[in-house]
Amino acid sequence: MPIDLKDFNQFFVDYQERLIHFATAYVRNEAVAEDCVIESMTSLWLKRDTLPEDLNLLSWILTVIKNKCIDYLRKEQKNLHLDNSDSSWEMKERLAGLESFRPDEIFTQEIRDLIDRTLENLPPQTRQIFMLSVYENKKHSEIAQFMHLSVAGVEYHIYKAKDALRVALRDYLPAMALFVYLC
Repeated sequence: MPIDLKDFNQFFVDYQERLIHFATAYVRNEAVAEDCVIESMTSLWLKRDTLPEDLNLLSWILTVIKNKCIDYLRKEQKNLHLDNSDSSWEMKERLAGLESFRPDEIFTQEIRDLIDRTLENLPPQTRQIFMLSVYENKKHSEIAQFMHLSVAGVEYHIYKAKDALRVALRDYLPAMALFVYLC
């Protein structure tokens, strides 16, 4: 998958913050999460000419980030001298959740269709605000100005859309969790 510098930079700008948020949810350390994302993006850049043409770039980068987070959590787990403490149990839970997560599952046609149907059933204003936020990466303040609403009003509509997606995707919990992180 040949990717030029302009496309790579745009991908990085579009997803950096969300990918860091995703990694932070597991490693619970923003600096470590940032390192995982930067290392993963560096790996993407170095392998860009050898990746398949039909590769889902977001799924690939999430898989790399997932593996880097797992490596970090396993090292941390060893440092905890695992016992029956709450922190040990919580670490095991985060690691198990991440190990079972399959980034490619969020991009299945079935899930995309479910997301599309759910968004279609939202009130038009809620759908438009959500689309501006998630798919056009607009800031809440920009959406508020464009839609002639308060920022709190925009946040309310985004919350309502995410809540509808949460309900619709309840059977696809890992995919739903990633979708919410990436939104």
